Formats: sequence, structure tokens, C-alpha cells
Amino acid sequence: MCKLLTIENDELVVQNVLSTLNSSGFVVDVATTAENGMKRAANGTYDAVILDRELPDLDGIIVVAALRRLGIHAPMLMMSSDCNVEQTIEGLRAGADDYISIPFSWEEMLVRVEVLLRRQSVMRGLSADETTKCIRGELELDLIRRTVIHQKRHLDLRHTEFRLLEYMMMHTGEVLTRTMILDAVFDRRFDPGTNVIDVHVGHLRRKLSSLGVEPIRTIRGAGYRFG
Repeated sequence: MCKLLTIENDELVVQNVLSTLNSSGFVVDVATTAENGMKRAANGTYDAVILDRELPDLDGIIVVAALRRLGIHAPMLMMSSDCNVEQTIEGLRAGADDYISIPFSWEEMLVRVEVLLRRQSVMRGLSADETTKCIRGELELDLIRRTVIHQKRHLDLRHTEFRLLEYMMMHTGEVLTRTMILDAVFDRRFDPGTNVIDVHVGHLRRKLSSLGVEPIRTIRGAGYRFG
């Protein structure tokens, strides 16, 4: 059973987080201040941390960065009522694994937590180098620097393209449906019937092709497979 920590001072948000996650089988502890949250998270027993950026005593960005410096590797989902592109990038660079804008559907929050936990389970058991890099053949993703390298050539990807490639590489050989990709990669939920996935996969394919790499396969009627 996964144990989660939420750092949030809004009573209504806390109640909804508890209701959503408890009903899905998670054990959830609550800290209402950044100071208390950092003390709880620092013991390293949590499988994931969900925190608000606008905490009463400290910016959530500082909390995330401090926990990462302490060596806390648990996935972190940051919530914010003021979620523009710049702030999202700032949060991710500080060490958050995902960033969600308030208000959001509680189902979406649950799915994002589940995705982060699945990714964490994939990472367990890997070497220290493999936890910061994802390597498939000669294609290398540096998950810290957010860079893509193939035969010493660097590839510039947009944020969503990088997340898409990371997700596909983490699930090499698996058939990934459009719904799975929407849940795992995109900051917003789209109708699975939309062509947003095909558009982004097309962009990613063209960029990889410029390096002479074509690892993404379309599985007719199902989705995509990397490798």
C-alpha cells in the first residue's frame, strides 16, 4: 500500500485530496505548513509528495528544492492556482515531477499520482546513472539536464516533446494507447479522439529522423510503440 504526503493548508483541498486518494487505497498524511511538510518528507518513507506552491510560510518551490538537496527522490506533484508556463518550468526545474493548475478534476489528480508512481516503480532497481539517464541504443535522455543526445549530436525538444519521448522510452516495447499517453504526458486532459497525440508524435518523429533515428512505430487501431 502506497503512503503519500500532502502539504496543503486549504481545508477544502485537503478534504478532497484525502477523499480521492483514500478511496483509491492510498494512505495519506497531511502537513499544513512547509516546515512541517519538510520534516515529514525528510524521513524518506513516502512514495510520493503532493504540495501546494502557495503555502503560508514558504514558497513550494523552495520546499521541493530543499527536499531534493536532502536526497529525497520521491515523486512530487505541485499544485498552483497561478500556473503559467514560466512558473511550471520553474517548478519542474526545482525538482517537481509534475505541475497541475488549480482548479482541476480530482480524477485528473489521481491519474497523475498513479502515473508518477508507475514511473517511480520503473526506476527502482536501476543504477544511479540509469536513474538520471534513459538510454536506448545510441539514444540518450539526460533527465536532469533535459537533453537528448544521439552519437554526440544534441536534439532540441520542446517540453511536451521531451516528456513524450521520455514516457515512450521508459516503456520500450510496450503498446501505448492514446489515452495512456494523454494521462501520462499532457498537462491537460483531452478527448482521446482528438489528434493532439498524432500531431506531437509527428513532430517528435521528424526531429528524431533528423538524427537518423526512427524508433516510433504506429500500431494500427491501438496506439504507438517505441523500439
